[in-house]
Amino acid sequence: MLAILGVAVGFWLIPKMREPKVDVAKLAAAEENRKRVATRFPSPSEVDAIALVKAALAVREPSGVQDYLRLGSSEAQEAVDFLTGLEASEGEIGNLEWLSRMDANGLTIDGVLVRFAGGETPKMRLALLTPDETGVWKLDFEAFARKCTPPLAKFIAEGMDSAQVRVFAMADNYYNGFFGNESEWKCYSIQSRDLEGTLFAYAKLGTAQAEAMEAAFTDDQKTKRVTLEIQRVEADNSRQFEISRVLAEDWIVSEKSFDQIFD
Repeated sequence: MLAILGVAVGFWLIPKMREPKVDVAKLAAAEENRKRVATRFPSPSEVDAIALVKAALAVREPSGVQDYLRLGSSEAQEAVDFLTGLEASEGEIGNLEWLSRMDANGLTIDGVLVRFAGGETPKMRLALLTPDETGVWKLDFEAFARKCTPPLAKFIAEGMDSAQVRVFAMADNYYNGFFGNESEWKCYSIQSRDLEGTLFAYAKLGTAQAEAMEAAFTDDQKTKRVTLEIQRVEADNSRQFEISRVLAEDWIVSEKSFDQIFD
C-alpha cells in the first residue's frame, strides 16, 4: 500500500515540479483581497436583491439617487440621464436573475443579471450590489453602465492618449509593432459590448500590472471583467495599448486599485 501511495504522489508531484514558479506571497495577497470583507453586512436575499435593482433602475430624480446607487466619480444627474434613456437604448426590462455572491477587489459584492426584452438580440447588463460603510446595499452605477472615461468609441475615434475602461479581457498572442517582443509583454485582447471589434492591451512583464492581470485569471476563467487604465504608445496605432493600471479585477472600483497589491 505504501509503495502504491508513493507512486501516486510521485505522479502528482512531477507535473507540479514542471509548472513555472510563481510568487506565492503575492498570489496569497490577491486571494486574501478576494475574501469577504464584512460578514457584519449580510447579503440581501434573492427577493430583496432583485427588488433593490428594480428600485434603482426606476430612479428618475437626482434626489433619489443616493438611496439606491453607488455613484463613484459620477454625478447624480448623469445617473438619472442614463437610467431615463435605458429603455430606448436597451429595451424594456425583462427577467432579473439573482447571481448571489461575486466578491472581488476586497469588496463584498452580490450580482443580479438584468435581461432586456425586445430586439433581435436581447441585451443584458450586470447589476453589482455592494454595501456602503453603514451596511446599506446599493447598485454600483458605473459598473452597471460599463462606464469608460472617456467613452470607448470617442477614445478610439479621436486618438486620445489614455482612458479608464471597463472591458472583458482574454489572454491573447498578438505581438506586433511596439509590442512585438513576447518576452517583454503579455498580450490581452479586450472587448466591450459598447464598441465593435477587438483591442489589444499589453502588460509589461515584471511589473505590478502584469502580476495583477495574471492573478485576476487564477480562477481558470478564460474571459475576465476588468477595469483598466490603458495608454497609447504609438500615435498611428488605434488598436494596441499599454496597460498602465489594473484598477479592479471586476467593474467595481474600490479605494485601493487591484495592482497596488503587487507593488
